[in-house]
Amino acid sequence: MSGPSKYLLVSLPTSISPSNDKEEALTALRSTISNDNGAVLPFKIPEFKIGTLDALVQQADDLAKLENACEGVVAKVGDSLRSLLEGDEAKIAQQKTVNDKPVDQYLRSFNWNKVKYRADKPLAELIDSLQKELASIDNDVKAKFTQYNQVKTNLIALQRRQTSYETISPMVVPRSSVEVAHDEEFTLFAVTTFKKYGAEFQHKCREMKWTPRDYKYVAGGKEEERKEVERTVLRYGLPLDFVCGLVKTNAKLAKKAKANLDSAYSYLGGNAFGRDNKGRVTKDDSALSSEMAAAGVGAHGGEGSEYTAYVYYEFEII
Repeated sequence: MSGPSKYLLVSLPTSISPSNDKEEALTALRSTISNDNGAVLPFKIPEFKIGTLDALVQQADDLAKLENACEGVVAKVGDSLRSLLEGDEAKIAQQKTVNDKPVDQYLRSFNWNKVKYRADKPLAELIDSLQKELASIDNDVKAKFTQYNQVKTNLIALQRRQTSYETISPMVVPRSSVEVAHDEEFTLFAVTTFKKYGAEFQHKCREMKWTPRDYKYVAGGKEEERKEVERTVLRYGLPLDFVCGLVKTNAKLAKKAKANLDSAYSYLGGNAFGRDNKGRVTKDDSALSSEMAAAGVGAHGGEGSEYTAYVYYEFEII
């Protein structure tokens, strides 16, 4: 399959198969897409605790806002990575993982975290948990990036100080100046010089109003560890008696796959679509488009998107 990968996340009622069986419904979806247009994988999500229709309408709106917020946070993470890695695309690509997995592998093996996001809780509580998690990640990214910039600034200042210490007299060991400790008034540095030139170095220090002291080296020291923050891009859905499939394709074949889906499953929209004199579904129903736009309903739940008779969401990994 040539070209960058595009993914189509599709959810259909199990009634697309005569037996209402999920496995048979997934087989029917594979047949509709066809292997020529993409590979269909199961996308497993649990059965959630569903409330009233009015509540679902509100929650759909909340999820659309959450999706936009997620995209914003992921974009910030990407910008931070580009800044930290100085635009090195190879290194940036290595960091594009979810739960320590490449994104494609994560999508292929996706499992809902039932421990952290229990399916027996009301949808409103799950959405609230996701919103709080996203806010926490956003704040964490901002704090880490601010901390990094502060450390970078301090390092530059330290390097300047090292240069000044190491050039005030001859025979100072290069890069030997190390900050040992500091408080509100003083900073303690350790510098290594050749013994023969130690007295001259101390004299130069006093001229600079610094206070030199002899130091006896003792082997040993303290090690520091760095922790990496894992980022997870969260996806959400409502299964009930539905089957969800992930279609891996590309931009060109995605159009054919979508056309096949429309051809096979537009009947699920009932009277939502107009039909020609042979009973075939037509997709240019201007009245429907106006009504959907006014209601803010589309393929992704957003204004201005194309309405589909099934749950449909497409995205690319960049």
